Amino acid sequence: MDYAGLDYRNIRFPADRPLTEAERAARYKQDGSINASPMDFLSTIKFNNNYMDLVDRWYPIKGFNTWFGACVVLGGSFLLS
Repeated sequence: MDYAGLDYRNIRFPADRPLTEAERAARYKQDGSINASPMDFLSTIKFNNNYMDLVDRWYPIKGFNTWFGACVVLGGSFLLS
């Protein structure tokens, strides 16, 4: 998830304001069912009225950084020994 702008002292969207027509048109319609396959880059896999199932969107980047860091550490330790 992107946590930018979620500081409780700096609320970007006030709660007591009228919705625009674009926001009303783009709302999530709960009465219809959509049979779409989950896409991990969108982060949300499934939700209902009890929970929301999320995945980490950044796992490929974190995995590459871990692999690259391990290669650097192993290469550096090989050169030092």
